[in-house]
Amino acid sequence: MRTIIDDDMLCPTIPKECYASYDGWCDPGPLSSFDCNLNAVASGYQDIEEVKDYEFGYIHQTAKVTSFWVEHLPLLQKLKYVRIKGIVSLPLIEALSQIPSIEKLDIRSYSSPTIDPLLRLKNLSHLFLWYSKAELDYSRLAELPNLRVLTLAFPAKIKDIDAISAFKDSALRSLFLSFSSVTGAGAVTTMQPLQHLKKLEYLLFGNIKAKDKSLAFLEQMPNLKSLCTMDNIKQWNVRN
Repeated sequence: MRTIIDDDMLCPTIPKECYASYDGWCDPGPLSSFDCNLNAVASGYQDIEEVKDYEFGYIHQTAKVTSFWVEHLPLLQKLKYVRIKGIVSLPLIEALSQIPSIEKLDIRSYSSPTIDPLLRLKNLSHLFLWYSKAELDYSRLAELPNLRVLTLAFPAKIKDIDAISAFKDSALRSLFLSFSSVTGAGAVTTMQPLQHLKKLEYLLFGNIKAKDKSLAFLEQMPNLKSLCTMDNIKQWNVRN
């Protein structure tokens, strides 16, 4: 087995693309130019026509502005990079799905019970879903043809990650799995389903406890270049 982690379980230097999935964003450009670039529109201080050519979009989503964005978001057809902070429900996801140009999407609180609208974003390459619902069938995301970087923050009710095997033939190269820091660390039976991701190059996971304490799945991942974890896995077994 190739050495991916050393005896002290220290995290190696991670390529920028992989680190960005841990950080929650993948270098959309100068952040200062879009930190609050759409909030003024929803507040009435700027007209929607003035931002139609924006490629970067940041929205601080609140209940007060939900109806506004459901109506006006589809007008922003040039958006490529979108970050939404706040609860994002199904109507807003439906509005987002009408912008096919989106390549990178970061949703800080995904409250929709379905993943289906996101499947319309065929150009999506980077996706970050935080604090999602337990019933969310994230295996459907494997249908996205260009998805290369994925972050999933599960609710505490998730007991297994079996659905991750759906990505075995996908374009996915970087994966970050975590339980919500709001609900606390979660326990899954095993991390073994990760062994199906033969093409995966960068893997991060945190806030997760595997009951079998096994890292044996690493032996079945021939293309893995880097592993990083925020958990204490010194007592985990590297082999079966």
